[in-house]
Amino acid sequence: MDEKNPYQKDWKEYKGRRYIKFFFWIIYCFLLMFLYFSYISHIKKGVLALILIIGFFVIELYVVSFRCPRCGHKFFKKRKWFSSEDWNKCNECSLKLYEGSTYRWTMIG
Repeated sequence: MDEKNPYQKDWKEYKGRRYIKFFFWIIYCFLLMFLYFSYISHIKKGVLALILIIGFFVIELYVVSFRCPRCGHKFFKKRKWFSSEDWNKCNECSLKLYEGSTYRWTMIG
């Protein structure tokens, strides 16, 4: 194990989850646009849109179920909506996002 970056592997997994979410979001937007302009029935459009929305929430749950590399608890817990000062650290052990790795925070992941 790397002494300087002990959580590199765990944060790499988290970044992979974020990339999956980002690329699904792009596909989701294009598919919704396609549904909007397609000539299929409204019922089929509604069912397909509902499937896309459910898929998006499943992927979001997959991303937020990430466990803290240090303590093993869920890194992202239910928090107050406008309490942005603590969104990037574990509630249990205060490990900051990407701490112990070479990664830095970006918009995509």
